[in-house]
Amino acid sequence: MSSIARAVPDRGRPQSAIEDHHPTAVRPFSTLSPMTAADRDALKDVLRRYGVAAASISAIATGRMNQHWRIDVADGRPLVLRRYRTERSDAAIAYEFAAIAQAASRGWPTAPPLTTLDGGSTVTRDGRRYALFPFMQGAPGPMYSAAHLRIKGALLARLHRDLASLSEGGQRDGWGRIWEHEDEPRIGTYASFSDALLAFGREHRELASTIRAARYRSLRELARLGYGDLPDTLVHFDFHNDNLFFHDGELSALLDFDSVHLDARAADIACSIANDCPEPPADITTSATAAAAFVAGYAQHTPLEDGELRLIVPLLRAYRLSGLSRTLAAWAEGLSDEVFPRLERLLHGRLPALDANGAEIEIAIMQAAGGASGR
Repeated sequence: MSSIARAVPDRGRPQSAIEDHHPTAVRPFSTLSPMTAADRDALKDVLRRYGVAAASISAIATGRMNQHWRIDVADGRPLVLRRYRTERSDAAIAYEFAAIAQAASRGWPTAPPLTTLDGGSTVTRDGRRYALFPFMQGAPGPMYSAAHLRIKGALLARLHRDLASLSEGGQRDGWGRIWEHEDEPRIGTYASFSDALLAFGREHRELASTIRAARYRSLRELARLGYGDLPDTLVHFDFHNDNLFFHDGELSALLDFDSVHLDARAADIACSIANDCPEPPADITTSATAAAAFVAGYAQHTPLEDGELRLIVPLLRAYRLSGLSRTLAAWAEGLSDEVFPRLERLLHGRLPALDANGAEIEIAIMQAAGGASGR
């Protein structure tokens, strides 16, 4: 793996050790809440169970899914403390940790969870689960480099190979394939995505109708193209620039296994393209050239079937739509100032842009994959 990573220049903006789920260029729900004295005392109590005395605790701005703090220890070691979202179960966290351990055993530079004084890997306090990780050094590579995109594509292919044996353990608790992601057990105070969308529709009928139509279209498209017949593999589902650190031209960290689960490998490729292949600067349109570079890197390492390649654009659309559950959860919390710009961006920006150049993207990735595999 290091031979692939060595060609990548070590440049990019510094990032936190653990990043949360969502595209690199825009994190619409990244907020920092003031830390109260009670919060600080709670975090110190969690750290004591690891035998860690914090010299300083500072919040890391990430998404709405989990919360993170940088912990500076007196001996100079930086650590990262994560508080998981309330719905993340012990079984789901164990699944994540197993994936991290498997990747580490195959030579990937990961951030394994630290062990508590009583031998555990998590701490539960006030009903919330915490885990402590080492702070990984390095920085992302260049965002818009075709050469770097080919490297990332090849790295993802290698990761799929190295994690494949874990696929036999079944689906992760609380997860499903990409067309099942929006059927979460709860959306805020609502029992399901459908219930939340129904309530949203009572106040915003046209928007709800547009959302519903886009989801149905995506489901029909995926079914027609045979997505349901593709085999499962263990997918990272956050394999993008923020979570791949480089130092001195070497891959120094692969971060954030919080979204690992079973899905088709083409879905993981689509997730990476959605995050790492935008047309700058607006990040509305996906670049066909960038997507082709990523797929070429993947296919050079692991050939892809034509059926998988033809599903990448539809899966890119499905990935864009999969964020609607978080959007509705934010609406249920009363965060309208954030929700409606995000819906505007999705429904009147990204999805129409994908309709406009989806055929171009498909042609480009088909050609790139064929050239990479010698077909």
